[in-house]
Amino acid sequence: MRFLFGKSDLLAYSQAYQQWRETGGRSQGARFCCANFISLSTMENVFELRRRLLVGLRDLGLVPDVDSDGSAEDVNKNATNWRVVKACLCAGLYPNVTHVGRPEVSYLQTEHGAVAKQPQAKQLTFHLENKSRGFLHPSSLLFEEASFDDSLVLFHEKLETSRLFLRGITAVSPYQLLLFCGELKAQHEDNLITVDGWLRFQAPGHVVGLLLACRRAMDIELRRKLTDPTYNLVDSPLMQAVATLVSREGVL
Repeated sequence: MRFLFGKSDLLAYSQAYQQWRETGGRSQGARFCCANFISLSTMENVFELRRRLLVGLRDLGLVPDVDSDGSAEDVNKNATNWRVVKACLCAGLYPNVTHVGRPEVSYLQTEHGAVAKQPQAKQLTFHLENKSRGFLHPSSLLFEEASFDDSLVLFHEKLETSRLFLRGITAVSPYQLLLFCGELKAQHEDNLITVDGWLRFQAPGHVVGLLLACRRAMDIELRRKLTDPTYNLVDSPLMQAVATLVSREGVL
């Protein structure tokens, strides 16, 4: 559990990698991996994959001309903003999203009255787009997590054995999904906005309108970036506002 933060297996993997990189030489890195039960060869493979990816992005002009073994912060000022990183994970992994179901609330009688009991992790259910039920894989650092604030979980892969297991778990928020996933449609009369018709969110009419306008503007900005890789997308007023919106969970 040492590397877990942000209720995300994937962010924990990233944290472990960053700490390995900061150890210094290969012998120090090997000792770090041994102490934390991490494969050294896996860390070295990740390093090489990141290097190749950075070189490719640099050659396309999509990131600044920095050293190929530079840190994430050298090419993206939002690299350590984990809410923005989660939004990017949503964009990359969608539609791998589940809705977390909770058991019916039960109460515990105390001398001060009835108190709602917190559900246990094993009582939670995870429902996929096709209405099938998934289960967190025991290898997940969130396997015993009983609280998912927004009842939305992103997963990296499915593994079907005796059950349909979900691996690479990340708790996400509605704004991360609404701004970076699928096709949005509004049902103004019901104050409702949907993502691809199956993820449904209640929101006031003015918020729905703002989200739709924001997505249209983001599409224009992204097309401009693809047409002109030198365009500074990160520092555009729109993308700065989007980063702020995601970082503050909808509060500008």
